[in-house]
Amino acid sequence: MTRTSSYVRPGLLDLLAQALTVLGLLALVAGPAYAINAATRAPASVRVQVQVDPASAQGRQLHQARRLPVPASSTSGEQVLEHVRLTAIDLVTPEDAQGYPAELSAWGSTRTEQFLSRGHFALAGAGLGAAALLLRPVLTSIAAARAFGAGNARRLAQLALLSALTAHLAPLLPALATGRVLERLGLGGADSPLSTAPWLHLGVWDLIALVLLVLAEAFRQGERQERELEGLV
Repeated sequence: MTRTSSYVRPGLLDLLAQALTVLGLLALVAGPAYAINAATRAPASVRVQVQVDPASAQGRQLHQARRLPVPASSTSGEQVLEHVRLTAIDLVTPEDAQGYPAELSAWGSTRTEQFLSRGHFALAGAGLGAAALLLRPVLTSIAAARAFGAGNARRLAQLALLSALTAHLAPLLPALATGRVLERLGLGGADSPLSTAPWLHLGVWDLIALVLLVLAEAFRQGERQERELEGLV
């Protein structure tokens, strides 16, 4: 039995397109602004994610408490013991894992460290804004009963690529912040119990990107068939 009524009414699609535009513009402004605001906080404490190695002697010390000063000195030689704190996020026994994540808070930050520590918000905001701009014409064309209008398949493919890139590149900036902070504290060596936490991994956004690519292919075939039908008329 063929369905004659719409699954989503055109008015709702238009409203959704307008809402996406507003939210996209807000994200486009708020994400980078939040990261830039962090840069104004220097030299206050900066918080970064680290990986604690429980196999090292110092790592076993850090493993014994959720909050413990890190015995480190800055690159200038000034002792910063009282200004560095480590908070374990997920404590495990040394036998259970090669390392566990923790949050490192260190005073004397630079503007670059502060900005990079929130850089994922800047990239996510820019990505959401661009996604909204790509998705708006798709929704409006569907509302106008022209789902296979020219360019929709390309926009969906670009949206898939944008989703994957944003999901993988956004965590890179906080990881760069971690590396800079550890170097400044003299904890960037190979024998350090702290290191940059892994940031590159597959996740739900990769699945979303794959679904969008499949949808883009369906739209591409629809666009081709529509052009062929127009050629027969």
